[in-house]
Amino acid sequence: SIDEVRVRERTHYDLLLQFLPGPELVVKFQYNAAVHRPDAIARLSGQYAQLLEAAVRQPDSPIATLHAAIAETRTVPVLSLIHI
Repeated sequence: SIDEVRVRERTHYDLLLQFLPGPELVVKFQYNAAVHRPDAIARLSGQYAQLLEAAVRQPDSPIATLHAAIAETRTVPVLSLIHI
């Protein structure tokens, strides 16, 4: 019988977002540490969470409007760190 199975995913992308459905949406950020700093990814993930929360609160608003409202409070524009 098979007792233990290990899966290792590989990608050639420098940044990968994985969406896992469930009682709460989980978004996993996988990144190439040679290209992206951990603090930049942490900042990006926080900004992305804010954008998703704003979209849930205001589902009829265009993304650009949500983006502008969030970007006003940040020193780095939302999602500007994605350079693939």
